[in-house]
Amino acid sequence: MILRTAQETLTRYASTYPVIVLTGPRKSGKTALARAAFPDKPYISLDAPDQLESAQNNPDLFISQYPGGAIIDDVHRCPELFSRLPAVAQASPRNGLFILISAIHTDMLPYIAPQTTGGFGVLRLLPFSYSELADIKPLQNMHELFFSGFYPPVHQKQLNPESWYAEYIMNFIERDLRNIVNVRNLRAFRTFLKSCASHSGYLLNLSALAEECGITHNTAKAWIEALAASHILFLLQPHEQSFGRRIVKSPKIYFYDVGLASYLLGIKDPLQLSGHAAWPYLFESFVVSELIKTRFNAGLNSNLYFWCDSSGNEISIVAERGGALIPIRIKSSQSVSDVDVAILSKWRKLNKQPSLPAGLIYCGQDQMQLKGFTVCPWHEIGEFGPLFSGALKAYMRKS
Repeated sequence: MILRTAQETLTRYASTYPVIVLTGPRKSGKTALARAAFPDKPYISLDAPDQLESAQNNPDLFISQYPGGAIIDDVHRCPELFSRLPAVAQASPRNGLFILISAIHTDMLPYIAPQTTGGFGVLRLLPFSYSELADIKPLQNMHELFFSGFYPPVHQKQLNPESWYAEYIMNFIERDLRNIVNVRNLRAFRTFLKSCASHSGYLLNLSALAEECGITHNTAKAWIEALAASHILFLLQPHEQSFGRRIVKSPKIYFYDVGLASYLLGIKDPLQLSGHAAWPYLFESFVVSELIKTRFNAGLNSNLYFWCDSSGNEISIVAERGGALIPIRIKSSQSVSDVDVAILSKWRKLNKQPSLPAGLIYCGQDQMQLKGFTVCPWHEIGEFGPLFSGALKAYMRKS
């Protein structure tokens, strides 16, 4: 068992909340984490037909079988439990009773009212972070890493990424998608997934996605929401601060895992990534997802946005920290120049905060200072992420 960064947060939640929802994409390591953190709790999977039937037929009786709490996996299959557990939680003086595992983020499940999980602790677990993966294996070739992605089974079992992602997509469609949205045309949905990968890093254009796949605008919207609920992709929202300028107001689309995006783009070999038209956007996906992982692992919500005005001035990432807006530039080349940090200087002037922290992360190997800005190489994302995403205090608490 590989120690996950989020385990400290999960353990802390168990002393604060009677019920914890551990959510994240399928195969991200949620079950392994829960069982490692709470080895004495009974484990029940609602993927087993008899357990699911028992929970659905009589949720109260099902819960009463575990007075000391339990780990309940695939809980999204039985939404009735969510309406019963708040009462159980209120009646018990104990915390850390039930650990509910769901591959679907409960806020996005259409049949669960938000207030039913309002008193629960919610922790999102994404696939390995770069730092977690670097702790278990040497990581030197960026293209090989991006081709393999960050899902634990690929690395723990030394699996062929292409075969594994093909099976992953099939299982996702067959097991999880039907819990969120009714997809009648699976071929169109597979095409839609690939189109989303080709649009990764771009502004979301539902009309273009719908036209490419031969579906309606509303269907494209519903499928995007389903993919977001399943932690396959996410929408990075534009920050609303305009500084009196016309700004972009559409979100950008990114995949949580760069390996899955590479597979959907039809990349068959790590060497294809070098010079590939999608490389800049795959690198962006890597950086943005790593920054989000630092937030989620610390039990924090994402505070990340992007900013772009009508003149083309763009900040790749804006991290919102109190009254400060921390600008982060992403550069997919192996070299940087003064021009690459000029927008960071402009951002400081717009904010009227000349000492505002700011940084740039790029594909090179060396850390440097450029015009007073921190420039970090991609392999230092583990140190860069907590500092610039605003999760540093949570990470310092673990050391």
